[in-house]
Amino acid sequence: MYSTLTFSDKSNSLRLEILGGYWFEDIVNDCVIAEGIVTVVEGVPIIRIEPGSNGKAGNLYDCD
Repeated sequence: MYSTLTFSDKSNSLRLEILGGYWFEDIVNDCVIAEGIVTVVEGVPIIRIEPGSNGKAGNLYDCD
């Protein structure tokens, strides 16, 4: 199970794929930094976000 965050209405814009069914509502309209390898699936660039057992992502950070 996963959720995705998109940054544009364009079908081939970057997406963050969040594994484990988590959703990070507090990042909407906020500045975040995602670290990871960009993979391209059917022409769509994706970075996978992997939440830890504490519910926080190990590779998604606030810009502060």
